[in-house]
Amino acid sequence: MKRVLIEDEKQRCPAFVDRVGDTLWVHYLGQTFSISLNELKSRRARVEIYDTPDIFAPMPGKITQVLCKKNDHVKGGQVLIVMEAMKMEYNLKASKEGAIETVEVKISDQVQVGQMLVKVRIKT
Repeated sequence: MKRVLIEDEKQRCPAFVDRVGDTLWVHYLGQTFSISLNELKSRRARVEIYDTPDIFAPMPGKITQVLCKKNDHVKGGQVLIVMEAMKMEYNLKASKEGAIETVEVKISDQVQVGQMLVKVRIKT
């Protein structure tokens, strides 16, 4: 899941985007929308993507495992959080090497789409 800014004439608001094939699923202001990549290209939409190492909830669900703590060293691909959603288990992994800055959830917490779960400080 990537964090993006959606901009209109009045404001810029954060949203979260997942790409599945040729479709972008956008979680924005509590709603979910799908947008065809071909449609975006034809409209010449501008999307700024922030490549953040932080872990956000990709959907509403329940935290079942927290596999990291503050100051832990993590590697890219390492599972940090396990959550249950829609009767399935999801492993949320570190995208880059770094150190855990904060863990914002605990086991059995209910989370919402886009909620920050783990803040990661990348190794420089």
